Amino acid sequence: MTDFTNTHVVISSRKPFEQAIKDIEAEMGKASTETLGNKLSASKNFAEFTEEIEPLAGRSNFIDVASLNWGKVMSRVPISMKAQLFVIGNPLTAKKLLEAGGPEV
Repeated sequence: MTDFTNTHVVISSRKPFEQAIKDIEAEMGKASTETLGNKLSASKNFAEFTEEIEPLAGRSNFIDVASLNWGKVMSRVPISMKAQLFVIGNPLTAKKLLEAGGPEV
């Protein structure tokens, strides 16, 4: 059995939802998992992969790998809500975290 600890973080904004989403998107780069995989496959070594990945990250140093408009999805239930899910990350940051704390990180 593996123990798992989770921390739920809520960040509130006084901005209208649509503006908050635009602001978040403006801070991130964007690349699909397919793009990241292709760059990984095409690179000869980690240094070359780094050169390919660094330009994909936005000002936040994160890459928006996928997003889902939960509000649109839930409107079919029908539940009216505003919600956006972002799958974000950066393989270069992940490497640093893994080196610092191992797979548990």
